[in-house]
Amino acid sequence: MTAAPFKLLAILAHPDDESLGIGGTFAKYASEGVETHLVCATRGERGWFGAPEDNPGPFALGQIREQELHAAAATLGIRSVRFLDECDGDLDRANPARVIARIVAHIREIRPDVVITFAPDGAYGHPDHVAISQLATTAIVAANDECYLTGGQLSHQVQALYYVVFRNDENAIYAEAFGDLVMQVDGVKRRSISWPEWAITTQIDTSDHWRTVWQAITCHRTQLPSIDALSRLPETSHRTLWGNGTFYRALSFVNGGQTLVCLRCLGGAMGRVPEDATAYGNRAALYNLSIDATWSDPIQSDEMIAWTLHVWSEIQQETGTGIYLNFAGLGEDNGKLAQLAYRSNHDRLVQVKRKYDPTNLFRTNINIKP
Repeated sequence: MTAAPFKLLAILAHPDDESLGIGGTFAKYASEGVETHLVCATRGERGWFGAPEDNPGPFALGQIREQELHAAAATLGIRSVRFLDECDGDLDRANPARVIARIVAHIREIRPDVVITFAPDGAYGHPDHVAISQLATTAIVAANDECYLTGGQLSHQVQALYYVVFRNDENAIYAEAFGDLVMQVDGVKRRSISWPEWAITTQIDTSDHWRTVWQAITCHRTQLPSIDALSRLPETSHRTLWGNGTFYRALSFVNGGQTLVCLRCLGGAMGRVPEDATAYGNRAALYNLSIDATWSDPIQSDEMIAWTLHVWSEIQQETGTGIYLNFAGLGEDNGKLAQLAYRSNHDRLVQVKRKYDPTNLFRTNINIKP
């Protein structure tokens, strides 16, 4: 039996939010086999930055921006794009019951493990961003309510909800590109909001995908004036903007991770059998020290691996020896790590695997492949 693929769903307000906001996260997880989906509330039909006389009008512009979004989604590896058919700029005045019901229907159909949306501050106070944060959060709760009926679909519990947030260095780069970003709402000036490091629960390294994100951003050609300003930034700024994802974990039904450090005294029968009798290496050592870190939410993998590596490096200074091996894989070069850990046994174990498990059915430890 093949495990169901991990599913990630983003619920956002406009075309280009997916690239500018979480493009690196989309690209990273799509490249790792995660099934990614997008629900977009509007078609951005009021987002015209060119000369007024060239504006094709809301309906035509909405169609153009829809196609731009599909092109960007293909670049980022997004599996599906769905619209809520709300009006750009009016999402905060939309009928909440109608919008929530539509989002619930998409959640129950896609059945995602993790959902991402804007934080309640809307990044810079954009009313549509604030509204989609509220509506998506409510819909996640409603989707798990068996009494909340939408077309006879089964209820679904999302495992975790993350809000995309922005750091001070990111907002400083946007200010460098665009100047003082101000949105005036009801006579009040709203500006970009930087989250302090202590409030950010999750950071995702997307540095390998920043060029892909930029390619996706350039698909939004109707937004060229803003793209042009970003294009003049140095590469270091692009890496900062698109090479790291920062989030606040708002809801979670899975554990935040736990670690067990085990010190085992070796010797006995295991140390007296021939070297090729078992897979276990380094049996001449007096002790075995292992760091067993576990977590349920795949979006935490980067930070948990980084933490485990830090603990291992600190401990290794005291031991003077040892091998690091990530038994779960998770993007690290486990082929090389496995050869170091299993040493002379590695080639023998590959042959055993090839003979008795050629389809790699028993792959809890994915380091040894047939």
